[in-house]
Amino acid sequence: MVFLSARVAAQTQTARLVGTVHDGSGASIPNAMVTATQEQTRQTAETATNTSGEYVFPSLQPGAYTLSVEAPGFRKVLVNGLQLDAAANLSQTVALEVGQVSETLEVRADAVSVQATDAQLNQSVTL
Repeated sequence: MVFLSARVAAQTQTARLVGTVHDGSGASIPNAMVTATQEQTRQTAETATNTSGEYVFPSLQPGAYTLSVEAPGFRKVLVNGLQLDAAANLSQTVALEVGQVSETLEVRADAVSVQATDAQLNQSVTL
């Protein structure tokens, strides 16, 4: 009798979240603080926007996320319900409104996520 065993290497596939932060007129907001919080584990990742108002989270664990964006002179914005699947490349634009930093504007992400930055097809497989 011959037994064959297949060894599957454990791979962690992560998701990439990118986007831009701008004001009501469409002008980019540099140095805005962007925090991604995984809703189930409460783990956070932080970054700041660059001079063009762009942010990148290159490697997040799959799951549902809340995105928090704040900058001096603007109301804080929370984007709830961002669903990141394994190997996803999601783009989320955030518009900040002028106001007090202590004020928070809460929005819900669209139920359907569109990957506008990558033409690859992805498939999730649960073992």
